[in-house]
Amino acid sequence: MEDSIASARRRWLLVAGVLLVAGALCVEAGRHWLAEHWARSPDPQDWGLAAELQPDNAGYWYRLGQFRQSDFEQTDLNQAILHYHRATQLNPRSSLYWMGLASAFEMKGEPDRAQQAFEKAKLAYPVSSEVA
Repeated sequence: MEDSIASARRRWLLVAGVLLVAGALCVEAGRHWLAEHWARSPDPQDWGLAAELQPDNAGYWYRLGQFRQSDFEQTDLNQAILHYHRATQLNPRSSLYWMGLASAFEMKGEPDRAQQAFEKAKLAYPVSSEVA
């Protein structure tokens, strides 16, 4: 009798463990979906929400940097530099992110920092014609 109670308890613990793991995976998948949904929105406010929801996604930060740099109504180079810097921290091997950072520094009038970022872009992708 005790063997059947112990095996039933083990089965319930196994089921509970599986449900817990499945629930955690569903929550994470939902967060990823929501971040992607916001990132594809035409509203830049949503891009910021996507970056906050998935802060380890360098592409979201790069896109925010591009927007802040090229927004004709409210260009904010300091904010663009922060976003580009975050993208380069998350993915230092992307020449695209380093080029964005260099471009923002150049627009801000900081040629030395722009040159440093361009050099890092060259290191990240030395055979790129765009970087060269």
